[in-house]
Amino acid sequence: MTGLSEKLKQAFNNEEVIVATVCGGTLLPAMGGLLKDRHAVTNQIGMEALGALGAIPIEARVVEDGPRFVSGGGVTSGLDVALYLVDRELGPQIANAVEQLFEYEKRGTVWRAEGIAPIHFDEN
Repeated sequence: MTGLSEKLKQAFNNEEVIVATVCGGTLLPAMGGLLKDRHAVTNQIGMEALGALGAIPIEARVVEDGPRFVSGGGVTSGLDVALYLVDRELGPQIANAVEQLFEYEKRGTVWRAEGIAPIHFDEN
């Protein structure tokens, strides 16, 4: 196991740490078996690999699997992950100030494994 793999494992096992991944970076903990049966997203190119590594791939910009793991799809969704975590941890006023500082308005809804699941009419 590499030093990075060990640090990731320590982070996932530490209840005081929030792990956030973006784009292809989501594949790193997946390759270490840390995302088995967990919801996550990566860049579109890596979604099949993410599933093959045991994660549950979700088509969304930002995916939260429990309060301690958040993943973002493409590179620009990294800003959405950051703003989501600032809003969640520090509140909307700070998040709004950071949005203004970045000159960026967060996009999309954060996918969570809660609530009512949508009906997929195109499935048999």
